[in-house]
Amino acid sequence: MKIVISEPELARRSREIRRILAPISKVDSGPATKPISSQGVYIIATYDGCYPTVNFRDWRFRLKKKNLSAGYFEVWKDPLRDGKWHLEKAYLHIYEVNPGTRGENELICLHCDPSESVTADHYCYKVGPHIHINNAPQPFPHSHFALNRCHLPEILSSLSALTKAFSMGIDMIKDQVLDAM
Repeated sequence: MKIVISEPELARRSREIRRILAPISKVDSGPATKPISSQGVYIIATYDGCYPTVNFRDWRFRLKKKNLSAGYFEVWKDPLRDGKWHLEKAYLHIYEVNPGTRGENELICLHCDPSESVTADHYCYKVGPHIHINNAPQPFPHSHFALNRCHLPEILSSLSALTKAFSMGIDMIKDQVLDAM
């Protein structure tokens, strides 16, 4: 199953991304978003503060909790260039920032890879929203803790359903991790 949307829907996606990230963002309306488009690939990434660097994976927005930041991006592809965009991945990374060095320590990630091939290793864990626990001994950083494995057909039935599941994952991280710090 693939999450597929039209170009007009993709153009409106930034607003929805800001909404689902608002509960954890220091900025009440959520972080700023910037689309990057090139040859059948459309990336929506988030940031706040200064205009970001070239590499969207380095963009950050501040969280409500001091010394924490996050990065979020979605990668959409239109392989046939027919105006039908397929969600390749949606990734949220949360970092602890050392105030003295400005170095980062990646704590937890919420990912989904809805375009993953059904024959891929770990498909049933990776295709829907799943969590990685970083800064822990192996195998934790590379393990995929699926949040909705028993509901994958429902979760992957539409962008709306996947966004709702991803948003619930963000709320869980806020309640169980960020608020507890």
